[in-house]
This record gives sequence, C-alpha cells and structure tokens, in this order.
Amino acid sequence: MNGIIVYSSDSDDTVPPYYSFDSTENHAAFVNAIMPYLKNRGAFLCPQEQLNIKNGEVVKRPEGLMGEMDYVHSNSLKSVIPKFVFGNRTLKLDAIKDQARTAYLRDPIRGEMSNPFHSPHGDGFAVVFLDGHVSGRFPLNFREEY
Repeated sequence: MNGIIVYSSDSDDTVPPYYSFDSTENHAAFVNAIMPYLKNRGAFLCPQEQLNIKNGEVVKRPEGLMGEMDYVHSNSLKSVIPKFVFGNRTLKLDAIKDQARTAYLRDPIRGEMSNPFHSPHGDGFAVVFLDGHVSGRFPLNFREEY
C-alpha cells in the first residue's frame, strides 16, 4: 500500500486509474503504474498464496494475475469513484471522507465464484483500506462490502 500512497502524492492525490475489475489489461497497467514506487514485485504477491503454490497446491481462481499480482480491487470501490458508471476511473483520495472504512484491495477469490467465497487463507480475506491499514474479514460478504 505504501507504493500506492507515494504514487498518489506524486499524482495530485489520485490513485492509479487502472482497476482489476475493469479488465486483465487494466490489472497489468495498475501493476506497471505502481512498480516504480516499490522495491520489488514481491509486494504484489500474497505470502500465503505463494506458500500454497510452493507446497504443490493447485490454485484455481477467477481473479488476480497469477505470478504477477495476487490482490484485486474491491468491487465496492466502484461506488466511491465519482461518475464511475459514466466511464470515469479517476479517484482522488481527498474526495473520500472515510478512507479507513473504504476498501481498496483484497485477496482474490479462489475456486468457483460461489458462496461461500474462499481466499488463499481459507474463509478469511485480507482487505487493504485507502488509509493503508489491512484488516481480516471472516467471512467476506461480497454483497455488502467488497
């Protein structure tokens, strides 16, 4: 999250306009936009997911970029991007009143897109908020929050 905060401070308090829920191409563009602000690509990879893969687990997931970025943008973020439904993808941090309660990134869903959802951590999901803190959600309720 530090790379995103530094990116935004260099970009008039705007986060990268590329979101993983838009397309695989935008997911890759997000990674490329943040890379200059990070020391290594490992920041994009969930340690638990990498351990699961190292231990020989076959990972099936409909989200994320395998080997590039395990995390995805929160779907609820769409509701805080002004005029998102009209094509706007610009999100200025100073427009968000409660950054500590606004989810930005989360673990990907593993397996099928069904309920209950599972992450690399089982039933729990790591969620990154716009203020930079990370919190666990057990279970994650996609209809209401993420």
